[in-house]
Amino acid sequence: MELRRLDPSEAERLRALRLRSLRADPLVFGGSYDESAARPLSVWERQVADLPTWVVSDGDADVGMVRIAPHAEGGGELISLWVAPEARGRGVGERLVHAVLAWADGPVVLEVRASNGPAIDLYERLGFTLDAETEGTQRWVRATRSGAGAPR
Repeated sequence: MELRRLDPSEAERLRALRLRSLRADPLVFGGSYDESAARPLSVWERQVADLPTWVVSDGDADVGMVRIAPHAEGGGELISLWVAPEARGRGVGERLVHAVLAWADGPVVLEVRASNGPAIDLYERLGFTLDAETEGTQRWVRATRSGAGAPR
């Protein structure tokens, strides 16, 4: 399996993965399949340009994705982590989270539904700690060493 960061010319890969994730797991992300499918490719290109995005591929198939967004408190917010059902339990999620942690230059936070046990187990294994919980959503945080991020 190969992990790589996308560039804007590969925005169609992000679009395809996002649409696949919304079809397979519609309650995991905000937004709907129809809303996302209607976005022009230029929106996806901007997203890849603005938000560092990594994918894992298995042969010719993309089987996982993650992005990081700037966070108001500094560091970054891990967003859009998704692993295809056929790739779950094979270390894809761990590789994607490690890519974000290596890139970040401050704490990494994330929000996850309290009912998403497999994701919570992953975050706990990787050193995240529960920071807050409100109405079915949990906020987790993990410190990273300042300046230890990968080249941008």
